[in-house]
Amino acid sequence: PINLITQHRQFQKVVTKHIKIDEKLIIELNDRSVYDQCLAVSALRVHDCPAMTIDPFTVILNDPKNIEIDADNWYEMEKLDIKRPDIKQFVVTPEHPIFKYKWNAQNWLEQFERVKGVRDQQSDRKRHLLRITTMLNTIGVIHNKSYTVETGGNKKEIKFKFEQLKTIAYNHRSKLPLSKGMKSVLKSPYQFTTVEVGNNDRLLVYEKLAADKSRPVLLNMANATTSGGGYRQGAGA
Repeated sequence: PINLITQHRQFQKVVTKHIKIDEKLIIELNDRSVYDQCLAVSALRVHDCPAMTIDPFTVILNDPKNIEIDADNWYEMEKLDIKRPDIKQFVVTPEHPIFKYKWNAQNWLEQFERVKGVRDQQSDRKRHLLRITTMLNTIGVIHNKSYTVETGGNKKEIKFKFEQLKTIAYNHRSKLPLSKGMKSVLKSPYQFTTVEVGNNDRLLVYEKLAADKSRPVLLNMANATTSGGGYRQGAGA
């Protein structure tokens, strides 16, 4: 309980207010000497719980985990210095702030609307950079094993439960045998097939079909010459 922390004897009853941000508790004191003592000790233990680290507020304030991606720290700054859009140049430095910043969809959409439908080299480059921004943040989310969503002013943390990957490997011999028996192998269990073509997001269609108790299959159109296609460079396909 937070009150066990704020009322701890180490703070000597000089706590004026506090606020919790994710896994951090920011405490304001009205006595400079107590503040200095807390920083000198730099830790706090409540009963038999693991010790908590005490840092100056500026450390917490400047922590990328507490900062949203915006024009001041990315979109109009470092992002524009990237000469060639490619996520590989960032993956080799996992401590980069881009993997820690909090996502703000509205900030991203505002940037994308500025170049939406504009057909020139500079705008196309910015679109690629915006796409790799979402990829880099996603990589950071996977690394942190959680992300936060906000609906109606309420924040909810979504934690991942990773299962071991189940991979089926195919080689150049992995082909259907060309024989007279193929027709029986490929025989459909249905009398007819309905084909619909729609201008929709494939994941939204998949979600709707799954909600309707169907068992949809999602086909990923792969690149025949480049592994992963242009994904790492922010291609919009």
